[in-house]
Amino acid sequence: MDNFFLKTKTHRVLTWPARSILVVFIFVAVYFSIPAAKHAVVWFTVDIDPPAPTAHLVVENWDANIEVFEQANAIAAQVGHPEIWALVNQPPYFEERTRRQSMANAWAAGIDTSRFRLLLVPAKEPKTLNNAKAIIDTASKLGWKELTLATAVFHSGRSKKALRYFAEPKGITVRVLPWFEAGATLSDWYETDAGQAAAFNEFLKMFFYDIYIFKLHSFG
Repeated sequence: MDNFFLKTKTHRVLTWPARSILVVFIFVAVYFSIPAAKHAVVWFTVDIDPPAPTAHLVVENWDANIEVFEQANAIAAQVGHPEIWALVNQPPYFEERTRRQSMANAWAAGIDTSRFRLLLVPAKEPKTLNNAKAIIDTASKLGWKELTLATAVFHSGRSKKALRYFAEPKGITVRVLPWFEAGATLSDWYETDAGQAAAFNEFLKMFFYDIYIFKLHSFG
């Protein structure tokens, strides 16, 4: 066997047949691992619910992005045209230009701005956990029994987990519906740089939250 895989016993260098077998093995391993990796990323980061009627739709849209508002408006139509709340970090909220831009972009996206509100959240880390607390605190004060969050599809798992952490003790039901970042559709996210960046960035954050943030908060 040494003569087949190694040139000599003293000069242990792979022969060409051995190298060819190794290359084929690596190719086969990569070929079959890529689909598994695609599914693993989606399974680990995505947690979305079927559309259901709701009175309260909360949208994660920090930049008042028109495209996100358009997708949120489409989600609102699916769930019964509820009041829409858009998350805004507290410091920018005090700038009149930011408030005006949020309202203008919501209007341009076709949202009924008479049923549009801004929900202030603290600008501090861990961001997702603190945002979830602010959302549920607001929902509890307003007497909500349920809410639907519209968020980036690959952020849905982490947002839902954080929301439920605070919602369940208060008896508030939480559902999550996705808006899709450019190139981040579930079927072909891995074919674009934007999709890969969105998916793997969230994969790492979800892993960090699972082993550190959620456990630290639970035992803290």
